[in-house]
Amino acid sequence: MNESVVSFIIPFRNASSEREKNCFSTLKWVITNYPNCEIILAEHGSKTEFSLKPGTINQIYVGNELEPFNKSKIMNQAAILACHDVLIFLDSDIIIDPEDLNRCIISCQQEFEAVNPFNVVIDLPADLSEMIHNSPDMKLNYPIAEKDKSECRDFLNFSGGMVLIRKSNFVQIGGWPEEFWGWGGEDDVFAYKIERFLKFKTFKNPVYHLYHKRTTYETVAENPEYLANCEAMDRIIRYTDTQLIDYCMKSKEALVKFPVNELLSNPIRHDLSKELIIRHERVNLDDLIEDGKVVYYPTIQLS
Repeated sequence: MNESVVSFIIPFRNASSEREKNCFSTLKWVITNYPNCEIILAEHGSKTEFSLKPGTINQIYVGNELEPFNKSKIMNQAAILACHDVLIFLDSDIIIDPEDLNRCIISCQQEFEAVNPFNVVIDLPADLSEMIHNSPDMKLNYPIAEKDKSECRDFLNFSGGMVLIRKSNFVQIGGWPEEFWGWGGEDDVFAYKIERFLKFKTFKNPVYHLYHKRTTYETVAENPEYLANCEAMDRIIRYTDTQLIDYCMKSKEALVKFPVNELLSNPIRHDLSKELIIRHERVNLDDLIEDGKVVYYPTIQLS
């Protein structure tokens, strides 16, 4: 498996010390198992909240603190900047057996346009998560936990937590939907576009979710963006075939034209003396992406 064709994109929101610790361990896991890959850590805001040594990981931050968190926007900008053919979107608290992921990467390179690398999530308890945090070399024994020690749940959303997709196909379907704010819905719509337009596969592997206290909302009123996201998701899923194709094409046009804000980049494993700094400039996409039209595979029949 040629790991130099892979770009890991990890969105991060510094909501607690637990989440920060999880992100460090996820990054350490990626670097240990894929030392020649590209890693982009994407944050929302006008400055980074995650301190890293220069030259190890590309870091970008997008937007400002006055607007709600937009996970799609930061992942889209990271994807446009990514150098490699296979994009791996990875939550900052997820790890997987590298042997399982290697098979998925090869499958995405050679056969499928998008791959879901797992079908089960194992929620690790605090003690097993701490074991991973304290591992000096991240040479972990898989499986990490048995079902009787951790919560095991089916993960039904194709693109939630971790997903692989070819960069050209990512651009073709218009990337992640940026009209979703806060949390909820963006992964459902992204998965829906994959299922409608691309050749995809789900592998029967587990992933491991590092422990953190969950954010709870007693009422929808405490998270007003969620209700709006649900309404937007319902509207998009009800689109006719023609409307859905038009939606993807418009999203693609916006994706390849938007400016890249406040980018700070230290290319991994390259000449670290050449720091790429782009501020409020448009990226020349001619050398970054292969333009193409949406190819329609009617894998889901709309009523």
